[in-house]
Amino acid sequence: MLTIFTTAKPFTGHTGVIQRNALRSWSLLEPRCQIILLGDDPGTAEAAREFGALHIADVQRSDYGLPLISDMFDIAQARADNALMCFANADIILMQDFMRAAGSAARSRSRFLGVGRRWNLDVTGPLDFAGTDWPERLRQEVRQRGELFLMDAMDYFVFPRGFYSRIPPFAVGREGWDNWMIYQARRQLAPVLDITRAAVVVHQNHDFGKFKDAGQRRTSDETARNKEFVGTGFFDLRDATHEVSADGAVRQTWRRNFRWHLWRACLLFPGLRHILAPLSRIKRTFKSSI
Repeated sequence: MLTIFTTAKPFTGHTGVIQRNALRSWSLLEPRCQIILLGDDPGTAEAAREFGALHIADVQRSDYGLPLISDMFDIAQARADNALMCFANADIILMQDFMRAAGSAARSRSRFLGVGRRWNLDVTGPLDFAGTDWPERLRQEVRQRGELFLMDAMDYFVFPRGFYSRIPPFAVGREGWDNWMIYQARRQLAPVLDITRAAVVVHQNHDFGKFKDAGQRRTSDETARNKEFVGTGFFDLRDATHEVSADGAVRQTWRRNFRWHLWRACLLFPGLRHILAPLSRIKRTFKSSI
């Protein structure tokens, strides 16, 4: 049903622990998913063997040595066994509710992007995946200690194979490219489905690697390069047009904030401004005359 692909950091220390937690959770999903692990960082080949993933070592990288989103998406879509794709960051835990949400999205539309908010959770060691109740135990941890994160940070994307092509050379792990993914879906007039209510997706908290904090990463040259490619495409979950509810129903949501979506439509299709501006002037004139 689903092909999940990602790239990983070196499998050392805390990073190695949370990446193995994520991969283990994916390997337990039903129906069994194809997992594609891209890149050649230390421990990647071994992790691929451990979790039965297809390992593809050769991935194009940016000038800063980071894997390129464009190449990863091209490779994964070419090598996928399934019609439904999911990119997820390698620290993201998925559970069976995610599979149900992805299935609901795929049944409702032939072309779409499924995306949602994540729950941040401190995870310090290997998770206990023994027994069929491990998802409920994890959800209990999320209810007690988790934090639902912002609407402008996306860590996973579900879409039909072939949906994305000609992606700019974004570097993974730096800001902007995830926002562009929503922008591009909207540019293609495809519905963007928010699956936050349908699936508890867990992000395992970690440090910022070579950066002191999120602010330093946000102002780095690597992030600046990504932002050059994004342009006006900084879209987020406020730009979702539909949502998948907990019962799997897909409902339209864009009319709840019509003015927001009208403004964003002008960013997607600048020519609309020439149509809407005269209409706005007519409306103001009409109001002032009555």
